[in-house]
Amino acid sequence: MFPIIFPLLLIGSVILMFLWAFRPTIEGRLIPYILDKLSVPGEIKHTSLISLADSPLEPEYISLTNWAESELWLAFPHISKKPSNMLLNTIDESLSLRLVLGNNTDAEQIKSTARQYKRDVEIVRRPRMHFKVLLTGNCLAVGSANFTENGLDKLHELAVISTEQRMLKEARAFLLAFSDEYSEYPNSEHTYSLSSSLPQRSKSVFVNTSNGLNDLVYALLGSAKQNVILVSPYITNDVAEHILRAISDEVQVRFITWVDWRQWATERSDPEAIEMFLANRFVVDSCPNLHANCIIVDGKAAILSSQNLTTESWSSRDEAGIYTKNPELINAILERIEGWPKTSFRMELLEREIERFALFLGKESEQLPSVPDQEEDDEFPVDVGEVISPPLLGFTLMPQREVLEREVPIPTEEPVLDEVPVPVTEPAPAGVLATAEEAPLDQQLLERFWMKDVVFIGKKRLMEYVWACITQVKKNQSVTLKARGQLIYRAVEVAELLRNKFEPDLEIDEKAIQIDTYYPKGKKSKWGGISQIEITLQKKN
Repeated sequence: MFPIIFPLLLIGSVILMFLWAFRPTIEGRLIPYILDKLSVPGEIKHTSLISLADSPLEPEYISLTNWAESELWLAFPHISKKPSNMLLNTIDESLSLRLVLGNNTDAEQIKSTARQYKRDVEIVRRPRMHFKVLLTGNCLAVGSANFTENGLDKLHELAVISTEQRMLKEARAFLLAFSDEYSEYPNSEHTYSLSSSLPQRSKSVFVNTSNGLNDLVYALLGSAKQNVILVSPYITNDVAEHILRAISDEVQVRFITWVDWRQWATERSDPEAIEMFLANRFVVDSCPNLHANCIIVDGKAAILSSQNLTTESWSSRDEAGIYTKNPELINAILERIEGWPKTSFRMELLEREIERFALFLGKESEQLPSVPDQEEDDEFPVDVGEVISPPLLGFTLMPQREVLEREVPIPTEEPVLDEVPVPVTEPAPAGVLATAEEAPLDQQLLERFWMKDVVFIGKKRLMEYVWACITQVKKNQSVTLKARGQLIYRAVEVAELLRNKFEPDLEIDEKAIQIDTYYPKGKKSKWGGISQIEITLQKKN
C-alpha cells in the first residue's frame, strides 16, 4: 500500500504546482469559459473577474490571444519581431486583428509576416501614444509592458487583466478613437475624477489621458492622509516638484525607481529629482530592470498605468491604465512590489552614482552602455508633423468636467512656487457619494500645475528648447526660461540664440532676470539648495 501512496503524492504535488503556476489564467479565462458553456438559459452567468499579472507576461498574453473569439486589439508603442511572429502564427485566421503602433515598431515587417501566415491586419500609427493595451472581445490587459522580449520576460512589469464588460467597452471606445476619425471620445460616460462613483463589482475603471488620468493622479496624491507608494523607472525634476507640492508634509512617501547613471545619460531621468526626494525624507528604493508604473495611496486607492513620472508622460503622451479601489487587487500589487529585489538608497549612494555620471560626461569619446529597455521608451518631439493623434485624445491644458464648472478668477501674477494654497472644499455633485478620503480638486493648484508660458531647461538638445520657446512666443508674445544648477548656462545659451538668430524682436530687461536658491518646500537645511535662474523675454512694443 505504501509504495502506491508515494507516487500518488508526487503526482498530486506536480498537479498542484501546475495549477498554482497558471492560477491567473485558470481564474480569469478557463473557469469563466467553462461556466459560460455549461450554463443553461435563465441561469445566472458567472461574475466578471479582475486579476494582476507580472513578468513573465508572455504566456499570459499569448493565452489571452488564444481565447479571442472575433477581434484582437494590440496597442503598444513598441512590438518586436519575435513576439509578433509568435502571435501571427498562433491566432485564428478568422480573427480581426488591429494594431495601434508608435514610431518604434517596424510596421512593414509585421505586414510582411502577416502575409506569410495569410493573416489580415489593420495597422494605425500614432507617434504620441505610450499606452500598452491588449483587448479581445472578452478580456482586457492594460499595464506598463511593451510587446517585446524585454517587456514580456526580462523587466519588472505590472498588468491588470479584467473581463469586466464596462471596462472592455471603455477601452474599445478609446482604441476606436485612434483608428476611426469619426469616433467621439470621451463622453460623460467615460470621464472620471476622484469623486466619481465606481462600479460595485470590480471597483475599477479604465482611465487614460483623455478622460482624466492626469488630474486624477494629481488629486489622488493630494488626498493622501497616511502614506503614498510611487513606482516609476524614470522621474524628471519638474514632476518631482509637483509631487512635493501635492503631498502633505505628514504623509510618508516611498519611491521605488531604477537608479542608474545610464538613465541620466540618456536624459530620461534626472538625479536632482531623487536628490529632492531624499532631502524631504522620502524613502527611495532602487529596483534594477524596473519598468512598472503605479501609485498607491493609503492602501485604499491605486492607479496602475503606463505613465512615467516624466515631463513627456505628463504633458505630451497618450497614456492609459486602471484606477481601482478593489482591496484584493491593491493587496496583490503590494505583494508583487515587495517581492522585487530592491536596494535602499541614501544620499551617499546617490552621490556615488552621480560621480560615475560625472566621469562619463568628462569622457566625450566614451560609448554609453545600453540600458535593457532603451529601445522601448525613446523620447520623441512633441511636434510630430502631419501624423497626429485624434484631437480629443491626449494631453489637454484644461482641467476636467468638475473643475470647468467652478468659477475661479484667473491670477494676474505668476504664482509663487513654494506656496501651497489651502484646498477649497465643495460638496460632491448630485448623485455622487464622496467619502472622507476623496478630497475635491483645487482649481488654483491645477492652474499652477500646468504653466503655459514657461519652458524648463533640461539636458536635451538646445534646438528643442529654442523651438519650444518660439512656439510660446507666438502664443503669448513672451516666454520665461527656467533652469537650475549646472543647467543655468544652457538657459543663457537658449536666450541668446532666440534674441540673436531666431526672434530679433525679443528684448530682455535687466529686471527680467531673476536668480535665487531653491529649497524643497521652502525649508533650509544642511542639505542646502539648488541655484536657479529665470529669464523672461518679451516682444518689443
